[in-house]
Amino acid sequence: MKNNMHGIHTFSTAPFRYGRDVWGGAAKQDMNFSLPEYLFITLVLSALQWRKTNGPITLFTDDILYRFLEERGALGCWDNISLELNNLDEELQGIDHAVYWAASKFYCYTKMVVPFVCIDTDLIMMKTLQIKPGTDLLVSHYESVEEGDSNYIELKNLAMRRRYHFYSTAKVSLGVNMSTCGFFNQNLRDRFVYEAMRVMKNSTASYDGKSYALPEMLYMEQILPVQIALQERYKIEALIDCVWSPKNFCFTKDDPKLGGWRFNVLDECFPCMHLWFHKNYIETNEKAREEYVLALKQFFKKSFPEEYESIVDKVGRSDSVREVLVKILFDSI
Repeated sequence: MKNNMHGIHTFSTAPFRYGRDVWGGAAKQDMNFSLPEYLFITLVLSALQWRKTNGPITLFTDDILYRFLEERGALGCWDNISLELNNLDEELQGIDHAVYWAASKFYCYTKMVVPFVCIDTDLIMMKTLQIKPGTDLLVSHYESVEEGDSNYIELKNLAMRRRYHFYSTAKVSLGVNMSTCGFFNQNLRDRFVYEAMRVMKNSTASYDGKSYALPEMLYMEQILPVQIALQERYKIEALIDCVWSPKNFCFTKDDPKLGGWRFNVLDECFPCMHLWFHKNYIETNEKAREEYVLALKQFFKKSFPEEYESIVDKVGRSDSVREVLVKILFDSI
């Protein structure tokens, strides 16, 4: 039974304009925006599956993606579409979107009434959320902060302006993965957004063309909320009670209710599927990409046959298997 929880997607093309491609790597040196087939299908399936399991969903985006979805007949996958992100560069001046590709999410958080849940566009929710009483912030799962890890580094080594003062210098042993971000406390939402904006606007980090997520980004989104929760006594709950170790590139703790969570596999026994950094692999591995797309299509056709026929099957007939491509020149908008 659905809980009628409002969900949101945010998709800004600003990171692409700043040199970051949609799958996480460096963007090509042209001005055309493209969305691979596997990401397009994941995006629309994420929206449809949220509506099926949890409630209404709003997409915050800009004209570029809107035109892409319109051309593909996919606008109806969301209950509402907002073009708030058309003016993101003006609203978030001084932020490097190649480094802080999650910046648009924080801008959109301020447009919502608590409670709501933001899910990444590469995450597919498989079940209805069960929110524990007293939860202030819902996250996907935990990540370990370990000595010598190049992902979570000491605060003094983060590229920040000298005048910036950290919200807290307290060390934490666990960060949080924010591919699911559910706010159930407005004060926490306001504090988190305010402090995150301070980090992004005082950062001197630049994208190196190689890293998936820079330490500055990980601190802002995955360590900062834990510091806030500890200092101001908010309660964080995880959708999946497991711990990912970026340093060791594996889960060091599995959710006892699930056993091993295969994060990138569509399985209705799991709370969700998160494509995550697996995008980097399938982007460059044709066989893995084809296997993933096949699994996506099979699940899509079974779960949403009408939408599959009008959106996915139509795309398959008119576009290459490799990618769904719409050529929209930025300077023509």
